[in-house]
Amino acid sequence: MPQFPNYTGGNRSSILNRLPLEIRKRLDDAIRSRQPASLICCYRDFNLCEYGVSLRALQRYARNLRDRFDLDEAAARSRLNNPDIAAGLTAIIGRRLLAILLHDEKATPATIHRLTVAYKSAHHVDRERTKTKSDEAKVAARLAKTVAEARDLAERVRKEVARADFSYLNDLWPTANTHEP
Repeated sequence: MPQFPNYTGGNRSSILNRLPLEIRKRLDDAIRSRQPASLICCYRDFNLCEYGVSLRALQRYARNLRDRFDLDEAAARSRLNNPDIAAGLTAIIGRRLLAILLHDEKATPATIHRLTVAYKSAHHVDRERTKTKSDEAKVAARLAKTVAEARDLAERVRKEVARADFSYLNDLWPTANTHEP
């Protein structure tokens, strides 16, 4: 494992303040696409040591960037024109709650409680929507079955009417038609 400089002032070096914009954009792309796969390789490939950036600062920055990227991706999946917005909203709130529980030491119990209640409400709406879709599918299946039965009944009635007409004509002219429909 490569040796990294020890920053005696702590690991609070700021990537935003210390890196030029062009290098930071390339670093953001590399972190999002995970190319190279490890942050240590990113640290080495971008020579972040020369800019006074610590490995811990890169790790924090990468975690925050990936969290924001994941959140943006979840939000894109739950746009307002999406018919299944409840599932996307549940995913967004769930990710935010998980991020706070895992990474935010300063989160208050009230914040966690509010997000938990929001997640529970969104999940309830999503579950009810799924249940409604299931009920609608059952009604549609019953309706399709009823329509098929009505068509079969109409066909039987048509055949019976044709037989009745044939019988009536046969009674009037016994020798006219000998083929029953």
